[in-house]
Amino acid sequence: MKQSISKVFIKYYAEDMQTFCIVGNTVNTGNWNPEHGAQLNQTETCYTVALSFPTNFIFEYKYLRMGNPLIWENFGNRKIHCNHAVIHVKDWEGSGTSEIFYQDEGSKQHHYERLPEIKEHIKFSLSDSIIFVNFNLPIKVSRNPLYGDDNSQEKWLIEKNKGIWLPVLFDLTIDKNIDILWIGWPGLILNDESEQKELTDLLLSHFRCYPIFLSSSLLNDFTNFCNTILFPVFNNIIYMTRDKIPQYSLEQWETYKSVNSIFSEAIMNNFASQIIWINDYSLMLTPNFVSRRIHDLLNIGFYLQSPFPSADVFRVFPQAESILHSILACDLIGFHSYDYASDFLKTCKLLIGVEHHFSKEGCLLIEYFGRHVMVRVGDIGVEAEKIRGLMTMPEYFRMCKEVRGKYWGREVVIGYDTMQELSGLTLKLRAFGRYSQKNAWKPLLLQYLTKPKLTFGFEAPKLRDNIYRIQNDINSQAGQTIIELIEENPSASQRYALMAESSAILNTCYKDSICLIFYEYLIVNEGQLKPVIISESAGISKTIRSFIKINPYSDHNIYNALSTMHNKDHFLCRDHDTNWVLKNSMQNWAVNFLSDLKKAQKNPKLMQYMKHGMGDKMKLVALRKNFSKLDLESLMITYKRANYRAMFFDNEGTLVESMKADSRNLLTCMPKAKLLDCLSDLAKDPQNVIFIVTGREKRVLESAYNIAHLGLAAEFGAFIRWSHDMDWESRGVFSELWIESAKHIIASYVTRTEGSYLEEKECSVVFQYKNCDSEYGSWQAKELVSQLDVLLTPYVDECEVIEGIGYVEVKPRMVNKGYTVEYLMQECFEAGIVFDFVLVVGDDSSDEEMFKAIKELSVTKHSSISANARCFSCTLGRKPTQADYYLNDSAEILQYLEALRHWTKRDPEAFVNWHSSMHIVDIIKNRQDQNKNKDFDI
Repeated sequence: MKQSISKVFIKYYAEDMQTFCIVGNTVNTGNWNPEHGAQLNQTETCYTVALSFPTNFIFEYKYLRMGNPLIWENFGNRKIHCNHAVIHVKDWEGSGTSEIFYQDEGSKQHHYERLPEIKEHIKFSLSDSIIFVNFNLPIKVSRNPLYGDDNSQEKWLIEKNKGIWLPVLFDLTIDKNIDILWIGWPGLILNDESEQKELTDLLLSHFRCYPIFLSSSLLNDFTNFCNTILFPVFNNIIYMTRDKIPQYSLEQWETYKSVNSIFSEAIMNNFASQIIWINDYSLMLTPNFVSRRIHDLLNIGFYLQSPFPSADVFRVFPQAESILHSILACDLIGFHSYDYASDFLKTCKLLIGVEHHFSKEGCLLIEYFGRHVMVRVGDIGVEAEKIRGLMTMPEYFRMCKEVRGKYWGREVVIGYDTMQELSGLTLKLRAFGRYSQKNAWKPLLLQYLTKPKLTFGFEAPKLRDNIYRIQNDINSQAGQTIIELIEENPSASQRYALMAESSAILNTCYKDSICLIFYEYLIVNEGQLKPVIISESAGISKTIRSFIKINPYSDHNIYNALSTMHNKDHFLCRDHDTNWVLKNSMQNWAVNFLSDLKKAQKNPKLMQYMKHGMGDKMKLVALRKNFSKLDLESLMITYKRANYRAMFFDNEGTLVESMKADSRNLLTCMPKAKLLDCLSDLAKDPQNVIFIVTGREKRVLESAYNIAHLGLAAEFGAFIRWSHDMDWESRGVFSELWIESAKHIIASYVTRTEGSYLEEKECSVVFQYKNCDSEYGSWQAKELVSQLDVLLTPYVDECEVIEGIGYVEVKPRMVNKGYTVEYLMQECFEAGIVFDFVLVVGDDSSDEEMFKAIKELSVTKHSSISANARCFSCTLGRKPTQADYYLNDSAEILQYLEALRHWTKRDPEAFVNWHSSMHIVDIIKNRQDQNKNKDFDI
């Protein structure tokens, strides 16, 4: 007998294009022998490989970066359960989470085909207009102290702002003649309105810069908030001692909002359909304010220049959700590394419950209230030509000569760090002092200390005193200068001269995002084998292979790295790394970000966009263009003309109001008499099939809807009854193992969530929290889902976790409302029934499966639906949904059903048909009885 095979197509996304192979527990992947692993094929965007395995085999594997040394992934084995004919897998470097899409033989539509598309052909053009919003302008303005009444001197002194990336990007836009408007603070306090206008006109006309003027008090309060609150949060710092815990008040948050509002006003005043690029965490609320004030559809991108914190750290920030909603008002969100993007995605899932997935082209997308927000990972680069150009200038050669003469005969290790705790300076100095003691030639650490734009007010003086004390101790003990501290931000020429004359560069930061200094070091020393020792916590540590990575918390590790830094093995990949830096320039980074931003822009041809909510938590919601209120007249016309009709309804929240009371009491779920009478009359029509499809158990439905010819689907369709006088049929055998595991986990959450309870059904377990405080209950539910996803991994093929309004349920994987509707439609077709009218009504996430099922049946022209049939999928309220229509509430649904009932009872022809035709349900019953008899005869 021929063994069935699963075909697995794998895409692997890595930050830098190198050579990889896949090694696993099969012959075709080397049986864990790297020499026989399957090499991945390189494309423009990722690596690919196609493999085949026996069906139901569990494939375990790792990715291996080839080279000397070989680098394995540093977490547990990846696993794929080969239980489908075709499996598509997407993996990311540094993340153990896989995106897996299944396709079975004979399936009409692969999951991949339902993924959103991103228009890859769209690119950024130099003719596009941009508004670039950063807290600081790329230029700095000061008042000329020599300016007088004779006007012999310029009133304003204008210079480029110091920094590695912003002034370089500014120069690039000038060189390429890009139409860009810069918005930011000019670097001075200016209260006189006439001077503000004068300076604005000057900067706009000469530099395309629009200055933001802030009062001294507002600026101080704002920077203090960024320094003491946001900076530690975004760098994953939580202080436990009372003297270091920042004092946070609502007034500080209002200050932050005020500054962001001022920046948004500046964008509004200058907006003329440009692309908008907003930069870094000081302006995280600006997207929200801009979206509120400008009614046009905006193309907004946000790039975070810092790390993004873990979900556990970010959630302690009181306004965490407001920040997430504002950032998600953008079309594109950029991060330096996948680690930061991953933390952002996990935080979005935990705090506001939004999911992410990939587009057909492999773009990472967040599903946010009907919109697809793209997430881009791309490290900022340096401009090699700019660096090489400066290295030909007389100033550079003069600096080189000066450095060479001053430190002649010494091995100079340089360091560039900001004066803050995260730089790891104290351990760095101690480790270098120890290294110097062991070397007769007494190497020198030339340490530059720059003032950070953001730092804690309480830490700078203490840190400075501590650093100088360590320096004095080491130098005194050695009898000469071993560590030289220089508190200044060197010019580019001076920086490159120091790099060229140094022997190595050393970094020991605890956390850093932009480390462009090390890219510059490779370019300045191109062709030379000079060591780069960098903290494994630095943002670029995973990108460059020839860097020597150290643990910044271990002085012994730092000492060993210094002692072995000239080992030739460290430089085997240096040429490759240098070429990578040359290729991934700042220009390419900016162009790629802007190209993705254009690709991610909103589509007004297909979607309608509306603002939902007030204040900080306003959301930009997208609804399909053809989404509208269900028209009763159109519904009635189709209903009258139809030969056979199918209707599927959710129960709570749809036919009856969703109840806050404990739903274990059956009376709270009972429908009103008027609704029961209406359903009873509609169900009598022999041309109608009507089902209540709900997550409720059988006993609840039996007590509420004991109506002739009314179908019931309990527990999402695990149990089905076609009429009150028929038996329940079970659609599967369900394991007790995962039910017991889920019950144990949910029970622990119930004990610490006041007002919640555990609901046990025959084949599922539910965490009900409708009676809880809404915010706390939602918080606990998100935590529970995260826990269940992890702890139920061994049963991933048997069960799934779903979230609804006020509940979290663990249920059998292949049982949901969508599959149930498909099953019922198929059963009717096999009994010879083809429908001309289909109505599906529901209100929460579980009902989306019904909407999708009916849409697919309609689009694929399934044989259970006639060629001229009309399908009506309807949700409650205007919201992102798979449904085509909406109604406002349960009362309006009853009105529509009353209209259908009224026509059915009064139509003479329909009345005759009731008595002359066999009811659809009776046809189904007869067919089932015949099948039972056949089985018995066999």
